[in-house]
Amino acid sequence: MTTRSFAPARGTVLLPPTTGTGLITPKTSLSIGMDLDGVNYNFAASLRRYLLTVDHPHEMPDPTIWDFFGTHGWGSLTPAEFVSHAHDGVNAGIVFRSMDWFPYVNEAWEIIRSLGHTIDVATDRTFGNPGQSQRNTIDALAEKGLSYDTITFTADKTSINPDMMLEDKAENFLALEAAGVDAWLVTRPWNQHVKTDKRVLDVLHFAEVVREVTRQMRAAS
Repeated sequence: MTTRSFAPARGTVLLPPTTGTGLITPKTSLSIGMDLDGVNYNFAASLRRYLLTVDHPHEMPDPTIWDFFGTHGWGSLTPAEFVSHAHDGVNAGIVFRSMDWFPYVNEAWEIIRSLGHTIDVATDRTFGNPGQSQRNTIDALAEKGLSYDTITFTADKTSINPDMMLEDKAENFLALEAAGVDAWLVTRPWNQHVKTDKRVLDVLHFAEVVREVTRQMRAAS
């Protein structure tokens, strides 16, 4: 797959005129895949919000590693204890339902939709009673005013077959690339080890990448 590179500042996105993925071809619209947790939504902040309601006696700073719950000031939670808290937080209507969104989400989604593309959400959310994660997610998206075309609850992000997708989890990013998706990685502390130039600062930066891809695609039509 052809690597795209860009200057690490919003508003400056440099892409080659063609790619080996077939993306820059005449096409009415693109399917833009969106992960939620770690990309658009701050899962750790929502879990922290719940744990504060049950007087969890730890500092709970922002994570710098993927499995933050076992160390990093959140207390020595075992995986089973972490899952139990996550279940309870979802059922309490806090985890996945609180308004703990990262900055610029609305602006980014509006840019993508204004370009005529679809937004196809793929998120791995299974905590809580059956269906509760899904209800919390859909309600939170509605309250935030985020319009999307499809939403799929899955651990396999390749299953939605997007043209482009934004991810934060290294394994998902690499799987998307291997499947031929034009995948981009939002830079987080837990994915610094991934060697790629296809990084963005945040979801708004990704929207600017989508805008430039769109410009080139339509110029080639």
